[in-house]
Parts: sequence; structure tokens; C-alpha cells
Amino acid sequence: MISDSKACHVCAGVRRRILCRQDFSGLSSGTFLHGYDVCLCEDCGFIFAGDLPPGEDFDRYYAEMSKWEHLDNAGKESPEDAHRFAETAQFVAQFKLEGHAPVLDVGCSTGGLLAALKRKGFTRLLGLDPSPQCAELARKNYGIEVFTGSVKALNQLPEHFGLITLSGVLEHLYDPNTVLQDVGERLADGGLLYVAVPDATRFAQYMDAPYQQFSIEHILFFTPNSLVNLLRRNGFVPLQMRQVAYPYTLSYHYPSVEGVFQKGPPGAWTRDDSGERTLRDYLTASAAWDEAIAQQIADLVQRQEPILVWGVGTNTQRLMAATRLREANIVAFVDSNPYYHGRKLDGRPIITPQEVCCHKEPILIASIIFREEIMRQIQDQLKYDNRLLLLVPE
Repeated sequence: MISDSKACHVCAGVRRRILCRQDFSGLSSGTFLHGYDVCLCEDCGFIFAGDLPPGEDFDRYYAEMSKWEHLDNAGKESPEDAHRFAETAQFVAQFKLEGHAPVLDVGCSTGGLLAALKRKGFTRLLGLDPSPQCAELARKNYGIEVFTGSVKALNQLPEHFGLITLSGVLEHLYDPNTVLQDVGERLADGGLLYVAVPDATRFAQYMDAPYQQFSIEHILFFTPNSLVNLLRRNGFVPLQMRQVAYPYTLSYHYPSVEGVFQKGPPGAWTRDDSGERTLRDYLTASAAWDEAIAQQIADLVQRQEPILVWGVGTNTQRLMAATRLREANIVAFVDSNPYYHGRKLDGRPIITPQEVCCHKEPILIASIIFREEIMRQIQDQLKYDNRLLLLVPE
């Protein structure tokens, strides 16, 4: 199958093949993405989402619907995130940048990575994030200044930086080449760029939920080779690359590829077949797991027992679109994200965790990787005794 003719981000080729389709059931408001095609560039092997809405819709979503403020923890990152930030700061510090070198973290959230770099001796720190609330929390928690704006605001920043970090950012970008060109213009001569993205070659090895890596927010799927290809095209030379798996939740490690790059002349790409091969393994594993979940959902539908569904993220919205979960007797959805509250999903209200006190229905925990955290929240923090239902066996 051939999708639309937009050029590949890596090689500018227009020949592509669709590997699968990912669909989502949208919210009553605030939804901008109901699905996309997972596409393979026939020329260079890069994998990316096709059939997307305009880039302005992504900008609006990240400004208005950000989920990275960590509001349930006063803006502080989780212990898992704190560990990752410390490891990243240690990795970057080995390149012996001067402590007074200006540092910019693009997509900084509430400033956790900048705070870790501060502890390593960096003193001139600035964040860039589309969420005003993230900026406020970074100032409050760490004394770090954050410029509020999308990645398009890079060219508005006043100085050149010795280090720019893109940690968990590139995979979200509608137009990564423009952003990387702007990054290059903001880097001082000899400056360094740190990049970390999910590692598509290990999605099957680190399964979180069926098809979960094709999330509402992630639209570019990198292998180590395709990451280097994209960076080389934009004039960044790799100094050191590594594949890591950081703790992400109590029960799950997230596979990443990260590297430090230096400004240089634009380079040529090389063909990368590792993405298609490993992603097909992931699709096969997802299909098998999804079949087991579909049977559990069919049992729920048959019983028509009134239930609550805890979690309104990618997994739930995919299940509502792709399985019979929408036929279950769902009284309400529950989520901690305040941006969801007051909205509806498939006609059912989204309520706060505190509102569950008025409900005695069993709770289906839709999230798999956050299952342990949600169970603790329900039983230990909120002291609810509702029967818990899980999508997969313990």
C-alpha cells in the first residue's frame, strides 16, 4: 500500500509502505489525533507516522493538554525519572564542557534534567517548554528559568548554547528537520547536542502493552542507525552512542538510544533495514498479546457487569477503537490527569480518582505498565475496596 506523498524526514524519498494502522477513540474535546499509518520509507528504511493532522494541531495539544507537569506530585519527577536524569547528566558531563557553558533543555517539562545538570556544576541553565505550568513548576522547585513556547520558539532565544538537550523530544516532532536546523543555529561553535529517543529495535524485547509504542504522541520511530541518519543530514556528527534501558515505572524499563553529537558538515544517510525487521517482531508479539486481551474484554462484554475503567491514555483509547471494550457496561473512566476531567470518552464521563468514593463498581485497570502504581493509589492511598480487574493475568 502507498500512503500520501509527503517526503521522508531522513532521505526525502516519497516511496513508502504501510506496516500497520493505529486508531484511537477520541475524547469529547481536546482530541486532535484519531489514528495514523505506521509507514516505512522504501528508500532509506526510516519508520514514521503518516496520515497526520497539521503540525499546528500538535503545537496546540502540547500547550493545552500537556501531561508532563507531574501535578500529582507537586511537579516533582518520579524516582524513576530522577534516576534517568542523573544518569543522563553523568553521561553528558564526561565530555568536559565548562560549567559556565550555557545549557538549553528543549521540552524540559518541570526541569528535572536541568536540575540534575545543575548538580553536576552547570550554572547557566534555560528550559524551553510549551506548557506555562511546567515553566512555573521549574522555577518554583529548582529555581530554573523556562521560556514558554513550542520548538518553533528556538530562534527567539537570545544566545548561543554550549549544550542543547533533546531528551524524549524528537519522536514527538512533526517537522524534525526544521527543529534540528534551528538547534544548529542556537549551538555555539564546538557546542554539543544530546539526544535520547525510544529504541524501536527493542520494542519487542521491552513489551509494555500491545501496540503501545504507537502512541498518541509518538510519531517517529528511531533505530540507532536512523537516528544517526537524521542527525547527520542536519549537520551533527556522533561522538558517542549507546543503547540503554532506564526504569520507567515500578515494573517496566524503557528502551532508549541516546547519543552526544557535535556540529559538523551535513552527511549522507545509509540504508537501515533494522527498523522493519525488529518492528515486525513487535507487531507479531503485539498481535498475540492483543488476542488474549480481546478474550478478556469479550468476557466483560458478555457479563455486562457495570465497571469503572481506570486510565484514559493511549492503551485505553486504542482498545476503545479496536476492540469490543466500547460494548462493555462502562459507567465512567477514571484518570489523574486534570486535563481529562469533565470530558467524555465514547460518551462516558471521565472522573477524578477522588470521585470514585461514590462508586462501588469493580475497577478495570487499563494501564499495564502503571498497574502497580495505580493499585497502590487505589488501595493504599485512597483506601478503596473496589474489586480490581486486570487486562492480563498476574
